[in-house]
Amino acid sequence: MRSLLPRLAPLLALTLAACPEGAAPAAPPPSAAARPRPPAPWPPVKGEPVPDLALLDARGETVRLSELGGRVLLVEPVGMSCAGCQAYSGGDVRGGFGGVTPQRGLSSIDDVLRAAGVDPDHPDLLLVQVLCFDLSMGTPTVADARAWAEHFGLDRRANALVLVGDDLLREDPATVAMVPGFLLVDRDGTLLLDATPASPEPDDLHADLAPRVAALLGAGRPLEVEAPAVALCPPEEHPEVTELAPRRPFLEAAAARRFEAMDAELDRLRALGRLEGTLHEWPTLALDALLERPAPATLELLDAWVAARPASAWALGARGELYIRWAWAARGGGYADTVSEDGWRLFGERLRRARQDLEAALELDPAADQAATSLVTVARGLNLPRSAALRWFEAARAAAPGRLQPYRMTLVYLMPKWHGDVEVMWAFARTAVAAHPDDPAFLLLLDEAHAETARMQRDRAAYDRERRHELDDLHRRVLERYPRRWQSWRRRAALAKLAGARAEELAHAVAAAEAGDPWWQALIGDYLVSGAHRPHVPRDVERGLRLLCRAAHQGRADAQVDLGEHLEEGRHGLARDPAAAAALYERAAAGGSDMAMAALARCSLAGHGGPRDPARALRLYEQAAEAAEKESWRAFHRLRARDLKVRGGPRAVRHPDGFDDWYPDDVAPPDGQEYPCALTPLPRALEGIPPEERRFVNHLAAVALDATRSKLVFFRDQRWGAVPRSALDVLRADLGELHARLAAEEAPDGLAAVRDDVLAALDLLARFCARHAEAMLPERARIDGLPKDEATRRWRALNARVFPSIPEGREASARLQAAWAKLSARYEGRWAPAVKDSLFHHLCALDLY
Repeated sequence: MRSLLPRLAPLLALTLAACPEGAAPAAPPPSAAARPRPPAPWPPVKGEPVPDLALLDARGETVRLSELGGRVLLVEPVGMSCAGCQAYSGGDVRGGFGGVTPQRGLSSIDDVLRAAGVDPDHPDLLLVQVLCFDLSMGTPTVADARAWAEHFGLDRRANALVLVGDDLLREDPATVAMVPGFLLVDRDGTLLLDATPASPEPDDLHADLAPRVAALLGAGRPLEVEAPAVALCPPEEHPEVTELAPRRPFLEAAAARRFEAMDAELDRLRALGRLEGTLHEWPTLALDALLERPAPATLELLDAWVAARPASAWALGARGELYIRWAWAARGGGYADTVSEDGWRLFGERLRRARQDLEAALELDPAADQAATSLVTVARGLNLPRSAALRWFEAARAAAPGRLQPYRMTLVYLMPKWHGDVEVMWAFARTAVAAHPDDPAFLLLLDEAHAETARMQRDRAAYDRERRHELDDLHRRVLERYPRRWQSWRRRAALAKLAGARAEELAHAVAAAEAGDPWWQALIGDYLVSGAHRPHVPRDVERGLRLLCRAAHQGRADAQVDLGEHLEEGRHGLARDPAAAAALYERAAAGGSDMAMAALARCSLAGHGGPRDPARALRLYEQAAEAAEKESWRAFHRLRARDLKVRGGPRAVRHPDGFDDWYPDDVAPPDGQEYPCALTPLPRALEGIPPEERRFVNHLAAVALDATRSKLVFFRDQRWGAVPRSALDVLRADLGELHARLAAEEAPDGLAAVRDDVLAALDLLARFCARHAEAMLPERARIDGLPKDEATRRWRALNARVFPSIPEGREASARLQAAWAKLSARYEGRWAPAVKDSLFHHLCALDLY
């Protein structure tokens, strides 16, 4: 037998990535003499009986795979030092074995089965773990099997079996490449699916294997069935939208600038009190909807309202509230030492303007409790004395004795991080609760005091964990009176997650989503739609899409972007509608979503929802980079902007006759890509070539460079982009524009055939990429749930199979070679070697082969 060390590289790479840093297991020594392989075929082959291996169980007794027939077998080759294997065995709950840290983010096989509707303890299912390697990559022992089974609780399960492989199995290179993974064997002993890295066409554990287990056992619902056709639900179908109809007359009056009607509508809404099941007052809901608009436009409206109704406490109060929000936007949400000098200046100026308006509103209407409450916030931001904050608190409390918000804002003022201390904060909270024994909403003050106290602890999670039951009971009591108090649902779910109670966490989340919480609707809706990668949320496409619709109609930008992507791609039974997707992105982008801005930029490049507009796309990518909160997304948007600038560069300068008569000095590819050939800048003067022909050849090279950049961006988007079909639309638009420009140019005598070859190559490239996208799109869904390194490996392997299978690639290559042969023959001996080499490389870079 040849040395095994070179062939152990795949498993060594896997275990190094999966094990704790610095704890890589040692490789086994090469076999001293040739030994027979395990029973053929090995590794097992789909559609054929599994090899009849004779193995030892945890009691030292021999077990043959052929003796396990009659049940559905889930066979797992295990490397005991493999972090992925330990995670699949339940390491996220039971902890690692032998000092190994289970791979984070990887669900146990039991959770994977539950997500497909399968009971992991089903009597007709048998989990067979075959220990192929011990912790040191040697041959495991029976004692290893007992310790492993005991640690992961497999010794207490009637349908789990831990077996020990021998030296032959350990030393076979095929075994090395199978870890971690699973084999599905039917009741007759035939291998149905192979979800191991060794398979040339591996099945997906979540999307293929788990649903097939469900089908074999007659349980659950296979995930590979077509999703039902679902139409996007109109707003009138959603109670959250229709029940907010009372504020619509106010917003319509604001849009028409009927200021007297705006005052009258707010008076009417104040009489309605709270929205049922919540702590939201109707005037606040109406004003919040108005103040969500961009600040400059809203400020102009509010200025006009105040000018038309100078005695309106509503108008002054609304403008004061806008200045408060605008002030905090300038300051930011970080600690004081993170605020810029200009941020502090704007913060102070806007809060002082807010104070003027709010004090005037309170003077006009002492019952304006919202204005008095906002003044407490002003006192906090301007470092006003406690006496001022308490004076305004008393004014708000006198105007609305049972309203919680004045107490909340005053509690924040009294927190240690602002202008109080722990004792004062807790005393205020307890006094307020005692004064309102019949309203559980005031218990929320205790929760906020706990949260601030936890913030001051070294271990905030431990503080919450110790008081979990107390805090959970607090929010339970609040929800009995106010079932649509969304923050309480989220708090209960967070507490359950902290304690590791996943079922309880999910129950709180689903209940909140169905009750109308847009935050949970967006999150759970996404989980239900993509259930194959969310093991604790069984997939339900129709229900998930409806939740996403409800969240989108309530203004959740993430839901609007998700729905837009489903429409842009035509996913999950929805008819493909890029124009409708662009309309959703417009709504989300108006609210400041960087992801929506990037999606809208993509639509502008593809011509979805309007004419193709690369200039607008560039502006949107730059705006998205400014708006992004996460540095990773900010960098991604900037990368897209740079891509667009580079691709758009050669089209900026035109010859007076309409032709491109130049070549860019920068021939660098878009960031993150490499040209297949070493390009050098093309000289602006091509010695030995007549001027008319020089312009044409120069233009030809610029078109090839542009098309190459578009091709590189397309292939990157096929792997990592959010909407691969739109990446294809962008590529087609790019190539179509380049094709039209080149075709419109009159070729000099003798060069028309060269142009025709390049035009044909552009057409073939577009057709090749369309077929490539069609072949790769289903595979991307199977690969996306894998770790990045593994996903990249599988993607490259798949590409290696797909590329040769598409004939347009070879045809495009042949046309480019023909174009070069014609150019080379025409100018042989008439151009410098460097020029000849550079032009050759331009066509080489565009080539697919």
